[in-house]
Amino acid sequence: MLARVWHRLPESAEDDDNPDIANYLGSGDLVVRHQTERGYVSSLLVRRRFVQLDWATPLRATLGTARLHVQLSSGYGETLIDYNHNQTTIGVGVSFGDW
Repeated sequence: MLARVWHRLPESAEDDDNPDIANYLGSGDLVVRHQTERGYVSSLLVRRRFVQLDWATPLRATLGTARLHVQLSSGYGETLIDYNHNQTTIGVGVSFGDW
């Protein structure tokens, strides 16, 4: 389990590109991760107005740390560019190494 908090440093009103970003991203998040003995990994990221669920399963032993990876996310702030757009995405791919 990992809990993170942050504080956005104020900018002058005329130079602030994202004055409302804290309303969408909040001031922290929580990550919960679990890995089984057989190498299956699941994690959950929760932030104000955003949730992300990851699940990965080991591929063949000959591929080392490669895993089939599925990710589902929903809410605001998946990327900093789109922090104020609500979206739901699903992704499927291959991840390498421990995460």
